[in-house]
Amino acid sequence: MQSMVKRFFLILTVMVLVACGEVKITAPANNAVTPTPPDVTLTFAKGSPTGLKITLNNKDVTALFTVSSTGATASGASLKDSLFPGKNLLVVTAVGTAKQQVVFNYDIEGPAVHITNGNRTAGTVAGYLDDVGGVKSMTIDGAAITLGANNSFSVQVANNPITRIVTVDNFGNSSTLELARRDREFMPAISARLNNTGLAFLGDVLEEALGKVNFQALMQKLNPILSLTFFGLADMRVDVQDLAFDKPTIDLAVLDNERLQTHAVIPNFSIGIKVSGRTGVCPFCLPWSAGGTLYMNKVNLDTDILLNVVNKDLAIDLNNTRAFLDVNRLDINGLPNILGIENLAGQIVGGLVNVLMPFFTGVIDSVVGPVVSDFIGEIPVNLTLTTVEGEKLKIKALPQYLDTFDNSLTIDLGASVIAPEPSAAAVPAWGSVYTAGDTPTIGATTKSGKPFDIGAAISANLINQALFAAHESGITTMTIRPDNTPGANPQGVSVIQGTGDDIQQTDTIGMRLEPKSAPFISLMDRDGAFGRLSWYDVKLSFDLKRAGWAEYQQVFSATFSLDVPFQLGATDDGYLQLGLEQLPTITVSATEYKGLIPLTPRFINGILERFMPLVLPRIAEQLKAIPLPKIAGYGLYPTEFWISGTGKNNLSLAGRLVKMTTTQAAPAPTSLLAFVPGTQLVAASTATTTTARATTMASVAQPSITVQNGSVTVNVDGQNPSLLVGGLEYRFRVDGGPWSIWKARSKIELTNLLGGDHQIEVCSRTALLKQEQGCPTVAFTTAVAQ
Repeated sequence: MQSMVKRFFLILTVMVLVACGEVKITAPANNAVTPTPPDVTLTFAKGSPTGLKITLNNKDVTALFTVSSTGATASGASLKDSLFPGKNLLVVTAVGTAKQQVVFNYDIEGPAVHITNGNRTAGTVAGYLDDVGGVKSMTIDGAAITLGANNSFSVQVANNPITRIVTVDNFGNSSTLELARRDREFMPAISARLNNTGLAFLGDVLEEALGKVNFQALMQKLNPILSLTFFGLADMRVDVQDLAFDKPTIDLAVLDNERLQTHAVIPNFSIGIKVSGRTGVCPFCLPWSAGGTLYMNKVNLDTDILLNVVNKDLAIDLNNTRAFLDVNRLDINGLPNILGIENLAGQIVGGLVNVLMPFFTGVIDSVVGPVVSDFIGEIPVNLTLTTVEGEKLKIKALPQYLDTFDNSLTIDLGASVIAPEPSAAAVPAWGSVYTAGDTPTIGATTKSGKPFDIGAAISANLINQALFAAHESGITTMTIRPDNTPGANPQGVSVIQGTGDDIQQTDTIGMRLEPKSAPFISLMDRDGAFGRLSWYDVKLSFDLKRAGWAEYQQVFSATFSLDVPFQLGATDDGYLQLGLEQLPTITVSATEYKGLIPLTPRFINGILERFMPLVLPRIAEQLKAIPLPKIAGYGLYPTEFWISGTGKNNLSLAGRLVKMTTTQAAPAPTSLLAFVPGTQLVAASTATTTTARATTMASVAQPSITVQNGSVTVNVDGQNPSLLVGGLEYRFRVDGGPWSIWKARSKIELTNLLGGDHQIEVCSRTALLKQEQGCPTVAFTTAVAQ
């Protein structure tokens, strides 16, 4: 009896605690539409909950709320900087309560234009407008367009380089969409800046190159380096025997007229010589020889490096090369005192100086020109990238303008990315999203005021052109099968099955991704996400082949649009990388269910929610098309990314140059991982089981545990042997898929995992770009809870 009472009070206590923590989002309402930042109101049923956390678009905004025992409020004005135009996600969590969330629309833009077919050959553009507040009007290149059913249109359009579409909604919001023709070259698209600290590396390279010059061999080719005759009574020749010098030093000064002034010093240059000759009248002449050393305090070398752009190529010339030999003395041992030859040492020194000065100017010219050319010669790019599936992207980033000022070198590049071989499988599109505005020359410091070695501003127009080219080439049109995508099998989709879904273990699953338009980015000058990638009218078809069926048959299809925040990174081989690590917001516009086998709406929705997070990183991986400025022999370690330009239409990045030999010689870091299963909540028919099968290094082994939605967390730490130069960065990949961007992390959170075996591989790198050797993994299994 006493035991039963205890149980009753325990259950009652739990019920009271849960009731006390009840939270409701009173405003805004789910799917609300507002043209102004909405006030947010929460109500508490039984007092203020413990551990209250409020996030808006994945940003913690709890501190902006006024909390009382009955609720919490925040004004729309205080939340404005965390709002996105369009859909916004507000999430509230607290101890002992179920997660509450609403999606609302902040409508401050005109209707979105969906181009579903744009055929330049036929001169036709077709599509529709979408706006939660209703559509009022549309013009294309100034001509009013009459909209059809569901705000659709199909019109003839002139083949202009830039097509301008203006839309207005019922709130009076206006939006302008400009589409650039595929052959557009953006001038400039990239503005690279090499600061004086970066140019100092050029000085180091020149010093190294000058120190490796084989002066011995070059001088011996001049032997005899000097010949003298004295009134027919004596002759003398001077030959180089050996030489020595200390480490050369080079100083660079940036001049304001596209020039770099180079001053080189070779200290303590000494030349061992052999002096030989004959005296008297032959055949009665007497041969003789003596050894000696010419000592120079230093050899001073100066030259001007002239930089220019000629025919879209970097031109490098040298001008006004000069040499000065600071001779200390000449020591000659055993020189015969015949006819006063020992008194002619001055003539020997003068003769050597006359010979060696042009020799040294020739050496400096032969070293400086090629070294400078190699050093900055990788900044221009002109190549064709071919994916493993055979799609091609043609990338050009060629110099357009060059200037030296403020102790820096700036090179502006005109650039374009096209698909040289458009895919017949890709839906024709009219052009890439374009925004007018200049690509700025970035300043001497980053946005936060930090110095850097090398940096660049990159136009969003170039990124959108690359996304458009990826669509045209067929990169974004893909077939997903078990042989190319882990989880594309009945075991994988088992986590989204429920009662009524007829997927058999012997079935073969296939999916086709057929977008009607190219993805595009819009930049947002905010912390946490540098922009948003949008993709309209993507059709995903679910195919199935069952025993006895001759071919795959389409079971259902869904057409949807998505938005996903992105961050920025750089690939190891020097290209801009979009980091797509958050879950996308998906809006389904149409579905088609063939009815071949029983499937529930939950299963259809689950396919979209589970597979798109796998597909997006694959597309980002293929989009290695935006080159970053490269310096021969050095890697780029980005330290800051920001949005720049008057129109906020440029991505800027800056960082440190790291010598590759320094990277190679540096000690490698080590990652320490701890596997943590996700939310430990059991939910009938929706819960999944995550079992840690193997761990590496400091990973913590976990027993079999049931978690909701197959979510896991991997806590990340590491041993950093180069801590004095910076912290560790980490990247990861799931099931051998694409790598994420490099960034500082303390954990990796994965949600919506498919069923089956999974492996998370994590790598670390130091600020010296030294990567971990043998990256650790965590392996686990996700399956339907029975």
